[in-house]
Amino acid sequence: MSVGQPRLDYDHKLFIGFFNEMMAHADADVHSEFISGFLDKFMRYVGAHFVEEERYMTDIAYPGAEEHRRLHNETVEQLTHIFELTILGEQRAVSMLVDFIVQGYEHHLLVEDRKLAEFVRLRARPIRYA
Repeated sequence: MSVGQPRLDYDHKLFIGFFNEMMAHADADVHSEFISGFLDKFMRYVGAHFVEEERYMTDIAYPGAEEHRRLHNETVEQLTHIFELTILGEQRAVSMLVDFIVQGYEHHLLVEDRKLAEFVRLRARPIRYA
């Protein structure tokens, strides 16, 4: 699925990579190097991606931008909570991270970003964005 902006489309492909990586380690120990390394990379990815996506939505005057931004804020809060639980060594943080990734794919990419993609498609003249 394309949202009409190459950088964001590339980011969405990266998310699929994160999804696959997390699913392959769904039973990891909360204290493992994998979990700490994964969360570090994933949190940086999410932050950078959301900044780019919000800038793009503003540039194209996407009418759903405010709601999408609110969802981004909620997502960051959820991810921060999971990160805090890993610091406390709570094993449930791993299953929460798995659920978070699955929901991110099922809801954010397949529902919310699809709305953005449809807006761009109907707009008929996508903006070039560096």
